[in-house]
Amino acid sequence: MDGSLRKKVELWSEKKNCYFMWNHLTLSMGCSTNQNDAEERLKQERFQGVEEVATDQQINMYFAYKDIEMKEYNSFQFRMNFTSDTYPDSGLSQSFSSKNGKVGIRVKTSGNNQWEMGNLYFEPNKTVYQSTENTNGYSEEESLLNELFKTAAWKLHPLREDYRIWLDDCVRVGNKKAKSESDPIELFELIDQTTGTTFTVSIRVVFDDERLT
Repeated sequence: MDGSLRKKVELWSEKKNCYFMWNHLTLSMGCSTNQNDAEERLKQERFQGVEEVATDQQINMYFAYKDIEMKEYNSFQFRMNFTSDTYPDSGLSQSFSSKNGKVGIRVKTSGNNQWEMGNLYFEPNKTVYQSTENTNGYSEEESLLNELFKTAAWKLHPLREDYRIWLDDCVRVGNKKAKSESDPIELFELIDQTTGTTFTVSIRVVFDDERLT
């Protein structure tokens, strides 16, 4: 093969590879875009009518399933983690019932030494967290935490842009011992403006009482 023909073959081969790579990239991007669009349409359907609020005083969080439509008044147990560089890790467990195919949780603080978490659909169903109500023991760390809660000026720092959250990513169904917990899903930071102490609040796992066997 002479030099000019070899160059033409090599050039054609390069163009063919580039064409293949471009088509493959375009196809991949198209599939990804279509998948994102489909998920967003499903979100619009599952979370229709929700009021998205995420400020330093209130965060509204909504949960629904991708794979099924939730039954009315399903009961869910949310287990959450509190982590901090200053204090030992702690946990919180609270039950919420669904309505209109969704579970809605409101976190709220007025900036004083208490904050609350409640069901968006069943007022005034809420739990208020303050001072000695937050610990059960008398260790040095727990005593310090109680002192912090007595003088804290709380504010919230949202950690998500979208608080329409799929339960599929954090729920545990079936035998409780047979399925491991998923990685925690970070929700928000609880910050004491007086001391600068920050707690990161994450979902550790959610139990769906209707689907547990």
